[in-house]
Amino acid sequence: MKWFVIVALLLVQPLAMAKGKKPKLTDDNIKSCMAEIYTKQILYINEHGRYAKNSKELGITKNVICKGVNLNYELADKEKFKIRAKAGKLVWLIDDEKNMQKIK
Repeated sequence: MKWFVIVALLLVQPLAMAKGKKPKLTDDNIKSCMAEIYTKQILYINEHGRYAKNSKELGITKNVICKGVNLNYELADKEKFKIRAKAGKLVWLIDDEKNMQKIK
């Protein structure tokens, strides 16, 4: 019986995606995306002298880690950045000091 449950769980997400349904994102998905953004922002400022103002500048427009996460760049300049990530009802913030905070 246990093998049936495991197989069923493994099939649910790929089948949902095949039908055009978006997989449900979790806090961990968003946190992984935010960690990726932070890393890319540090690389970006070291190369360009300022933080990136959008996902295109960071090169994450087609990034699998952030797929399904809406990103809003609230602040990005030479000294600071603040980005809001939203997926469904989940909302997180990250800033230049690596502070990650769940809003909703």
